[in-house]
Amino acid sequence: MDYKIAFFMHEWNHEIANSMLRGIKKYVTEHDSVAVHVFDSMGNFGTDDVDNSDFQIFNLPYVGDYDGIIIEGNRGWSQEKRQELANRAINKGKPVVALNHQLDGCIYMGTDNASAMRAIVDHVIEVHGAKNMAFVRGAFNSKEARDRELAFRSSCEAHGIDEYDTTYYGNSWTKANGTNAAKSIYSISREDGEKLPDAVICANDASASGVIEYFKEHGVSVPEDVIVTGFDNALVAKTMDPRITTVDRDYARQSYLAVQTVIAQLQPSAGIVNRINSPSELILGKSCGCSNGLEDLRKLTIRYQNMNACIRNFTSVQSKVSPYLGSSDNLYEALDVIEKCAPDLEAGNMYLVINGMYMDYFEYPDSVRHYGKVMHLMACSDNKLKCDTEHIYTTFDRKTLLPDDIINQLNMVTFYPLKLGSVCIGYVAMTEFSKVPEFDILEGAFNLYDNLIESVRQSKVLSDMNQKLAPVYMTDQKTGMVNRFGIQFKAKQLFDEMLEEGTKVYISYIDIDNMRMINEKYGYENGDNALRTTAKLIKKCIGNIASMGIRYGADEFVTITDHSIRDELMEDLENLKFDEAFAYPYNLTIGEVTVVQGDGQTLQNAIDAADDQMFNLKKKKRS
Repeated sequence: MDYKIAFFMHEWNHEIANSMLRGIKKYVTEHDSVAVHVFDSMGNFGTDDVDNSDFQIFNLPYVGDYDGIIIEGNRGWSQEKRQELANRAINKGKPVVALNHQLDGCIYMGTDNASAMRAIVDHVIEVHGAKNMAFVRGAFNSKEARDRELAFRSSCEAHGIDEYDTTYYGNSWTKANGTNAAKSIYSISREDGEKLPDAVICANDASASGVIEYFKEHGVSVPEDVIVTGFDNALVAKTMDPRITTVDRDYARQSYLAVQTVIAQLQPSAGIVNRINSPSELILGKSCGCSNGLEDLRKLTIRYQNMNACIRNFTSVQSKVSPYLGSSDNLYEALDVIEKCAPDLEAGNMYLVINGMYMDYFEYPDSVRHYGKVMHLMACSDNKLKCDTEHIYTTFDRKTLLPDDIINQLNMVTFYPLKLGSVCIGYVAMTEFSKVPEFDILEGAFNLYDNLIESVRQSKVLSDMNQKLAPVYMTDQKTGMVNRFGIQFKAKQLFDEMLEEGTKVYISYIDIDNMRMINEKYGYENGDNALRTTAKLIKKCIGNIASMGIRYGADEFVTITDHSIRDELMEDLENLKFDEAFAYPYNLTIGEVTVVQGDGQTLQNAIDAADDQMFNLKKKKRS
C-alpha cells in the first residue's frame, strides 16, 4: 500500500456510521494503493461525560505511522478531546480532515447546514405558501444546530416573514424534543384559540417524527393542517407516514471525499484548503405535501429484509454465548464460542485481540485503563491459523495492531473496543464492510463478548481463590481467634445477620500500646504473652456466641458484639495489672462504634471508623 489513512469515528447514530464505512469501502476498492484503518468507539449520545474507556480505541494506533487522519464525531466526544487527537497528527506534519465539526488546523468537510436548511424553508414558503412558522431547535451546544436555526431565521426574513410570525421550541436532537414542541404548539392553539402554524421546521428527523406522532394522536393532520419537515434523511424520515421532507447528507459520499482529500493533500502540487462542503440533497416527501409516490419502497423492503437477517444473526450469537455467562471459568472454551459466532457478523475475517495488560492483571484488572505494549491474538475466524493450549495464536507489538502478515494484506480494517466499565479488555478487528453495524447488532454482539470474557475471568478468579483459601486455617494460632482471612467468610456473615435481626452492633478496634517496643526491649516471648493476654481478656468480655473476636493485624484486634465491651475490657485490664506483675508495660487503646440497620454501613466501614477513633485516642495519650 502506498498510503495509509486512519479514520477515527465516535458516532452514536449507527446508520450514519454504516454509511461512512460504506463510503470508505468504495474508495479503497477503487484505489488499491490506499489502506484505511477505522477506529470506531461506537459512541454514546446525549452526554459529554463519556467514560474514558470509550476513547481508548483512539489511543490504540500510533498516529505518526499514518500518512493522514480523518476525525468524525458527535457531541458525546468533546471538542477538546477531538482537538487533542488532531494535534497529535498536526504536530507530526500530517493532514487532518475534520468531518462535520471544525477543529483548529484541520480541513473542515461537512454539510453546508445553512444552505441546506434554506432550501427547505424556501421550498415551504415559495411552493406551499407558508407564512406562519415554528422552528424546533437542535442541541444548544451544537454548531450544526445553531447554523440551521440561523438559516431558518434568514430565510424567513428574506421572504418578508415577520419575527412575530415565527416561534421557537426545543433544545436537543431527540424524538422527545419534537414531542414536547408539538405539545406546546397544540396547547397554545387550544388554550388561546390561536391558529396552528403553517409549518413546523425541525432541526433533525428525530424531532420531526416526534412532532408528527403527537399531532396524529391529537387529530392534527400532516400536511393538511400543518407542514412538518426534518433534516438528515435518517431511517425514521423514510419510514414515517407521511414520509418526512428532509435533507440527505450522503455520509457515504462524505467519507469517500474525506479519504480523497487526505490523499490529495499528500501530493506535491497540493494547495491550501480550509473548507470543503460535501454534497446534500433536498428530499421532498408527503409531510410538506409533495408526494414522491413509492420512491423509497424498494429500499425499505431491502432494508427490512436486512434487518430481519441481522436480528436472526444476533439471536444466533446470543444463543451461543448465553449458556457460558456466569457458568464457565474456562477462557479457552469462551474464545472458541466467540470464534463460532464470527460468521453471524458477516464482516469477513474476525480477529479478537486481548490487551496484554489485561492478561497480566487477570485477577485484578480494575487498573487496566489503557492498552499496553503487548497484544495477544486470542480468537479469529481465519482457519489457516492455529492457537496454542492457552488459545493464543500469536503475541505481537501493539504498534502493528495485528500481526504483520495479516494487516499488511488488508486495505480496510475496522477496530472496535472490547471493554467493561473502565477496564480495557482489548479490541476486535473486522476486515469487511457489513450491514450488521447499521442495526446496532455489532455493538450488541461485542457487549456479549465483553461480558463473556469478564464472566469467565471472575469465575476463574473465584475458583482459584477458593482453592487457595481451602487449606488456609482461618484461626490465628497464637490467640485462637478468627484471623483476617475469616472476616469475609465468618465476620461479615455474622455482621449482616445481626443487622437483619435488628440487633445494634458494636465494632471495637483494640490496639496493644507500644507493641514494637515490647518485642524489641523485652523480647518476642513477652510480645506473644501480650497477644495471648489480650485475646483472653477479649474472649471473657465477648461472652456469648452472637459475637466474634478477630486478630486483625500484628497487634490489633477487632470485635463484633451485641453490647459494648470497652469499659468492661479496660476494667478487666486494670484488675489484671493489679493482680499480676507484668515484666513489660502493658496497656490497650480501644475505639468503638455502633451500627444499626438502615445506616448503610458496611463491616469494613465500621472497622475503619473504629480504627480512626482508636488512632485519635492514641494521639491524645502521646500528647
